[in-house]
Amino acid sequence: MNPGETVRLETAVPLTWIEQLAALARQRGCDVSDLVRQALSEYLQASDRPPALPKELTALQKKVATLERYGSDIQSLSLRLATLERLVIPRTPSPQPIPPSEAIPVLEDEPDEVLVDFLWTRPE
Repeated sequence: MNPGETVRLETAVPLTWIEQLAALARQRGCDVSDLVRQALSEYLQASDRPPALPKELTALQKKVATLERYGSDIQSLSLRLATLERLVIPRTPSPQPIPPSEAIPVLEDEPDEVLVDFLWTRPE
C-alpha cells in the first residue's frame, strides 16, 4: 500500500453519532465522510505525539538530569575524601582517658549541713 493511496473503511456506529456527524457536517459545509476523515486525521496525529507529562514528573526528571551531570564529580570527590581520611586519621592522636586520680574531686555535703560561708554578715 502506498502512502497516498486511499482505502474504504466501514464501521457500524450508533444512530445518534450519525445524527451528530450530519449536523456538524452541515454547520461546516462539508460531507460527513470529509468530517470523519478530518476527525481521524486529527486523532491519529495526536496519538503520535507523546502524552503531556505532569509537572511533578517533569520537575523530577530535571533533578535527575542535574544529579547525573554531577555523578562523576561526586564519585571523584568521594575517592579524594577517602584518600585524605587514610592520610589524616593515622596522624591524629586518639584522646587519652583521664586517670581517676586526676579527675575533679567530688565534694560530698551532708544533707542537713547548712553552709553559711556565702551569707553576708553585718559588720559590727
